[in-house]
Amino acid sequence: MPRPQPPSAPVPEMPVDLDQLAVDLGQGPPPSAAVRPVLDLSSFPDKLAELTAILQDFARVGVVERRADGSFMPAGMQDPRAAQIAAQGSECRCPQCHTWDQRHWYCAGPGCYSGPHEWVIDGPKAEPHYVLGERGQGGVAYHFCHAQCRVNFLNELHARRRVPPAELEGIPYAP
Repeated sequence: MPRPQPPSAPVPEMPVDLDQLAVDLGQGPPPSAAVRPVLDLSSFPDKLAELTAILQDFARVGVVERRADGSFMPAGMQDPRAAQIAAQGSECRCPQCHTWDQRHWYCAGPGCYSGPHEWVIDGPKAEPHYVLGERGQGGVAYHFCHAQCRVNFLNELHARRRVPPAELEGIPYAP
C-alpha cells in the first residue's frame, strides 16, 4: 500500500479571531453584557412557591380547581378524554381492537389518561376497577398504568358520590 504524500502546495492559513472563538466555545465573555439569561434559576424556588400560593388562592375563590393529581385546571373545565374514559372505560376503539379482542388499553387515572398501551408489552400496573352494567350484565373496566393513578381514580369517584350536607338535613344518622 503506498504511503500518503504531503501536499505539494502550502495550505493557506485562515485568520482566526480568538475572542470570537472563545465566545463560540462558551469560554469567553458574551458579546454583550446587556444580554440576560432566558431563565434565572437562582430565584426559581421562590417563584414556584409564589405561583403555587397564587393558584391556591384562586382555588379558594373558585377560579381554578385542584385536580386529584395535584395540578390546577380552570373551574368547570374537564379533560376531553375524561368523558371518553367514563363512557367506555379503558377499552380501545381503534380498528385493530374489538370488544372480544382488545389489543390496546387506556389509563383511567384522572390527570393521566395515557394510552393507548399494548396489552402484551405494557399491561396495567394496578388492580382494575370494574363497574357492572344494569342487572349485573356487561359493564365497564377501568385499568391503570400506575398505582397512584388508581388511588386518584378512587378518590375522585368517592368525591363524586359524596352527598352534600344540605341534603342530609332531617335524616338521622349515627356519627
